[in-house]
Parts: sequence; C-alpha cells; structure tokens
Amino acid sequence: MMRRLAWRAVAAHPARAIGPLVAVVLGIAFLSGTLQLRAGMSQTFQQIMNVANSADAYVRGAEEIGATTRFSLATIPAYAPVPVTLAQTIAGLPGVDATYLDIEGEAVLIGADGTAATLGGAPGLVYGWAAERGFHLSEGSPPQGAGEIVLEQTTAERAGLERGSTARMVVGGDLREVTVVGIADVDAALAGASLAMVDQATALADYAPEGMVPMIGVESSTLSPQDLTAALNQALPAADGAVAVTGETVRGETLDGIEEMFGVVSVFLIAFAALAIGIGGFIVANTFTMSVRQRTGEYALLRAVGASPGQVFGVVVGQAAIIGLFGGALGVVAGMGLVAGLRLLLAAAGLVIDVPTWPTTANALLALAVGVVAATVAAAIPARRAGRIAPVAAIGDHSAEASRPSRVRGAIGGLLAGGGIACLVLSVVHDAGPRSALLACGAVGLLAGTVVAAVNIARPALGWLAWPFSALVRPVGRLARINLWRSPRRAASTAGAAMIGLVVVGAATVAAASFDASARRVVAESYEGDLFVQPVNQEPLPAGAVSAVEALDQVKAVSTVAWTDARAGGEDVLLSGVTAASLASLGIELEAGSWQSVADGDAAVAWPLMDRRGWELGDEVDLATADGQVRAVIGGVMANSMALGDVALNGQDYAGLVDQADRTVHLVSIDGQAGVELAELDRVVSAAVEPYAVVSVMDSDEVMESVSGQVAALTGALFGLLAMSLLIAALGIANTVGLSMVERTREMGLLRAVGLGSGQLAGSVVLEAVLIAAFGALTGLVIGVGVGAALPAVFESQGLTVLVIPWARLGLTFGVACLVGGLAAALPAARASRTPVLAAVAG
Repeated sequence: MMRRLAWRAVAAHPARAIGPLVAVVLGIAFLSGTLQLRAGMSQTFQQIMNVANSADAYVRGAEEIGATTRFSLATIPAYAPVPVTLAQTIAGLPGVDATYLDIEGEAVLIGADGTAATLGGAPGLVYGWAAERGFHLSEGSPPQGAGEIVLEQTTAERAGLERGSTARMVVGGDLREVTVVGIADVDAALAGASLAMVDQATALADYAPEGMVPMIGVESSTLSPQDLTAALNQALPAADGAVAVTGETVRGETLDGIEEMFGVVSVFLIAFAALAIGIGGFIVANTFTMSVRQRTGEYALLRAVGASPGQVFGVVVGQAAIIGLFGGALGVVAGMGLVAGLRLLLAAAGLVIDVPTWPTTANALLALAVGVVAATVAAAIPARRAGRIAPVAAIGDHSAEASRPSRVRGAIGGLLAGGGIACLVLSVVHDAGPRSALLACGAVGLLAGTVVAAVNIARPALGWLAWPFSALVRPVGRLARINLWRSPRRAASTAGAAMIGLVVVGAATVAAASFDASARRVVAESYEGDLFVQPVNQEPLPAGAVSAVEALDQVKAVSTVAWTDARAGGEDVLLSGVTAASLASLGIELEAGSWQSVADGDAAVAWPLMDRRGWELGDEVDLATADGQVRAVIGGVMANSMALGDVALNGQDYAGLVDQADRTVHLVSIDGQAGVELAELDRVVSAAVEPYAVVSVMDSDEVMESVSGQVAALTGALFGLLAMSLLIAALGIANTVGLSMVERTREMGLLRAVGLGSGQLAGSVVLEAVLIAAFGALTGLVIGVGVGAALPAVFESQGLTVLVIPWARLGLTFGVACLVGGLAAALPAARASRTPVLAAVAG
C-alpha cells in the first residue's frame, strides 16, 4: 500500500521530481563515467602488458635491487640483470620451444614534419624484435641492421612515415638516421605511446651494452607456465643468481604499479563525484522539505485513516528511492555518453584508450546503489518530519514555513566549526605530527559546522546582503528581503549546495595561486644562467646537441646536469650529478653546509626531503640506483631546487652510481659571452639544436612561464571538474525558486492585485535567488580561503612556500556565482509573473 502511494505521489507531481532527479543524474553520471574510464584505462594497459610481457615464463635476477619506472608511468620492483649467454643454456632445456632477450628502452622518433612523434607525454618505446613477442608484420620485413626499424601502425601514421621512409631517432642522447623497413600490428591500444622495434643486436648495444639484460623470455607449447617455471628453476645455474617466474607474475607486477598510480587518479575523480552527489543531496533534501510542508494535510489524512508514523516515513523515503533509482539508471547512461565523447576527443588527438562500451555490471550496480542511497538519506529528515505530523493537522493551511532558528542546531554547528578552526590552527602552528590530517579534519569540521548552523546565521547575513537593495531598489529589494527573512531555513538549505562547491573553489584558487608563486620562486632561485636547453619530454638531451652548443663562439660557458631515479633512505628521489662549473652557473645557494663539501664527496640534499625524513647536516644517507649504491654524508642543504632535484652529487660520485650508458644530460645552462645580446644568443643556440627536434631553448622567464602553464593546465582541469558541482548548485536554486513559487501562488496573486507589476514581481524573485547564491558563495569562499591559507604551512616541505590570495579572482568567482544564481531563477520568476491574478488569488 505504501509503495503504491509513493509511486502515485511521484507520478502525480512530476515537476517536483525534476530538480532532484537531474541532480542525481549529474552526480551519478560523473561517478559512473569515472568508474568506466578507470576500467578502460586498466584494460588498455592490461593489453599493453600482454604484448610487452607475453612470454610463458621469464628468467631474471633473484635479488631485488630497488625500483624502476615502467612506460614513464608505474614504479615497479627492479631485479638484478642476468647475462645474455644464459639464453643459450635455457634454449637447450627440455620443453623449451624458444627464448628471447627481453630488451626494451625508450627513444624519441622524429616524424616527417620534423617534430617528435610523441603525444601528451606518452613514452616512445623501443623493443628488440622477437617474433615470440606477438608482433605481427602487416607489411615489410623484420629489422636486420642498426639502421632499420619496424613501426607500429598507429605510430607510423602519427609520424607521417611508411615503409621505406627515412627518419631520425634520438636514442640515449644520440641522433641517428633510420629506415622504416616494416609496419607491425599490435593487439593493444597504446594510449598515445609510440612503438618501434629494432633488431636484437642493436637493442643490446643501445640498452644492454654490458651483456646483461633485465629478463629472458621463455616459450613452451608442451608445459604449463607453472611447470615450465619449476623446470627452469631446477636447471638454472646457481652461479648466475637467476630465478624463473611465470609471465603472469611479471605482468602482474607492472600492472599493480600502474593500478596504484591510476588508483590515486581515481580517488581524485571519485572525490569530485562525491562532491557532486553531496551537493545533489542538498537539492533532494530541500525539495522534500518543501514538499512535506506543502502536503501536510495529505500526510495528516494518512495518519487519520490509520497510517503509522513509520508508514508515512516510508512513503516519503519511497519517493526519494524511486527518484534515486531512476536518476541512477539515467546517470549510468549519461556516464556512458560522457565517456564516449571523451574517448572521441582523445582519439581525435591520437590518444587511443580501449574503453568498454558498457560499464561492468559491478560498476553499474554500484552507481545505482549510490543513487538510491544518496537520495533516501537526503530525504530521511523531511520524511521523519512527515511521519510526526499529527492527524489534527489535516485542518487548516500549513504552507507557511516554521522558520525559528534552532538553538540545538546552532550549538552543534558552533561546536563543529570551533573544532574545525582549532584543527586548522594546530595544522599551521604544530610543526610535527599528522599536519595534513589536522588540515583535512579542520576543513571538514568548519564546513560541517557552518552547514549545520547555516539557518542560524542566514537571517542576519541575508539581512546585511539585502540591505543595499532594500534601500535603493524599492519595492523589489524590500520584498526580497522580507521573503528571505521569513524563510531562512529554505534559504540556508538552498545556499548549502553552493557553499560546499565554493569552499573547494576558494581553497583551490588560493592553492593554485600559491603553488604558481612558489614554483616561480623556485625557478628564480634555480635557473640563473642566460639560457637553458632542456628536452621536450623525459628523454635525455642528445650528446650532439650539447656539443653543438659548446662549439658556438657566442657561448662563454656550458654547464650540464644529469638526472636519474634513485632511492634515498627508502624514498624514491631524483638524483643529479653536477660539476663545480654547473653549480656556479646555476647560482644555487645552500641554506647550510658548502658546495666544497659536495665537491669533496658529500651530498647536497633539498631541505623538503630532509624535513620529511628528519635528517640533519652531517647525517649519513644511503643512496641507491639500479647500477649501484653508496653511503654519503649530507654536506649541504639546498633550497627546493627544481634544477638539481632532491639529491646532488659531484660528477665523479654520480658516475660511480650510474653506468656509462645511463649517464645522460637532462639540462644545459648557458652563459653568453660579454656583449652578446640575449636575443642573439637565443637565435644561434636555437639554430644549433634545431636538427635534434626534441630540444627546447628557454631563458629563465620562459622557464617560469612553462612551469606556470603547467600549473594553469592543472588548475583548469580542476575548475572544469568543479563546474559540475556549481551546475548542480544552480539547479538547486532553480528548483527551490520553482517550488516556492507554487507555495506562494496566492501571496503573489495578492501582490499583483494591489498593484505590483509583473516585472517587479519577477525582479524580487530573481533578487532572492541572487542573495541566496551570494550568501552561499561568500560563506563558502571565506571557509575556502581560510583552508587555502593554511596549505603553505602544512605543505612547505613539498615546495609550497609562498601564500598568495588572489582577491581579484575570488571576487570574480563570487560575481559569477551570483550571476549564475540569478540566471537559474530567471525562468521560474518569469513563469510566476505570468500567472493570472484571479487564478493566483483563488489559490
């Protein structure tokens, strides 16, 4: 019986369901799309793993020697290499059909247009050709010499190359001419990566010059991977320190690393989906609060004919569940549309991700469940009020809102907000412990307290905001002020949706401006040469490019910095090798210690790393790379140095940790001769490195702008995600205004009857919406700025050292929020102003 009543209530008042339904659809679309995109990314890289590591079993070193970065994405365990000669021993074992050397590396292919054939920072992968890997030649022949390559089909198309084309590749810092002898198909979407294959001898020379390879792949048609692995482990010579593992183990290790990275991205996106759903919850709660008030007589009659409070509660919650179910289902479909559109955009840019057409059953059910739960939880409090309506309430008019502020809500809100403020202050002044956790608790507590006590602060706040309009725009401003004073609960709950979104916007705006200023400060302190030559991606600079710059008459000094991934004290760090000349040119000052100590064999460590690890000047630290390890004394403390990374060693000590093949330059600092203009120096250096295509030449200002552009790109993506929450907040304002117009139909008719114009009536309604949006935006921005102001103190060791509050940008955000609120109310206000006077008075 109650279920039928819930269905009939929704069917009888579809207009009331539109607002909360759309809010649920938008939130669930974001959530479902995120889950589907996450599944597609995982599936894409699973396919890449199946191609890159397709063998039944692998032989590798038994000793884990650290970690390595795979495909420029994932950090996975690194094991000791094994000798190339071991492949011949393995090939003669019973049950082994074939072996191949698992050699891979990265290089940059230069396309027919003279630019690097890379996309969005995706790596350029190079493999030693092996038919056993599952590469399928669609045309041409396998590579057979140092100057021959086979390209994957998509890579060839993006580079504008075909079989027989001559191209250039930058391999290990060297520029070489190559000929495309074949085109291959790969059973995987490469997600923007480029893929080239060279012959085994070339791969050995480029990526395993000392005769040691990371792994040896083993194939067998007669033994299972487990049996093959067991047989190999019994036969492997103990002296080689090698062990056999299944191909599934190797694929799983790499995929786990990628999944961990994607997991961080997924959490970030799901957090925004949760934000959107939470804001939608305010719309659902507000809609049902007004609906219960408008239908008090109906629920009282239900009580009068015998319905229990629990049954009335079930009717209201049942309506919310229906809205949540349909909204969730539509949200799943809308999420598919969002992902399909994103996939087309990425494909048009050359970034192919194998996203499934349909979400998995588990993800679809999860999205539906979230939609139902979010809607029913949001409607629970209004439903409880409906269940407590007495049967006698069936007599009389109950449309007016009881809006007396609650002392209990005020006290609870004050306690939460006070606790939040205390946590924020502790996160700033307490220099040890879980400062980020205190910051998060403070932000949540302050926001929650403000939302709970919003009805208590809404009336005075709205009074102050409405006062100028009440004084200057009569009678529109006065009517808007009176209506808001009469219904602070409605105004507070409507403003809550905008408040939550603007808290994140305010904090993100301060964080972005502060990070940009911090990055500019780091660049200013780290890049003091006239010009800087850097690769356009993570590849090393070609040795020829460095030599070409050194040979220029206009150049006085050339200083180089080499980087490599390493571990220090158990943490992944960026290790640099520098010379005394490089240090002098870069002009990096130490906060403690001396560069002479570094020249004598000590290490210079960036202070953020020292702060995180609790190190002090003079402490010993263990440094390890894939090629070696050493214990060094901390002889210098660097500022947050972008040029030198986390740890710097002199060139000789760096060489002891990094093999010759990996000792490549990633940054060149150039000082011009006296009297040479910067523009002239830029021209001749750019001309010298032009043939290498993968090199960029910048002065310190351009380096700053480059870093600032990266920050701006991240900020733009962040605000793009936040736009969804603001859209839902605008929908909430429109929904509330529309429902309040129904509630106040008779009142508006009387106002029209006594001479109020239709334009004045519409204007007062729009002004109410603008003031509600202003209240939510102002409150949210104040909290957001407070949270953002604490970020530099909490994350100082991560490089956020400068606090900037961009008042102009925050003011613009406030103005946009008010404008959006007014636009959201325009249509309901116009409809209300066109209601016939007699019909409105009649009710």
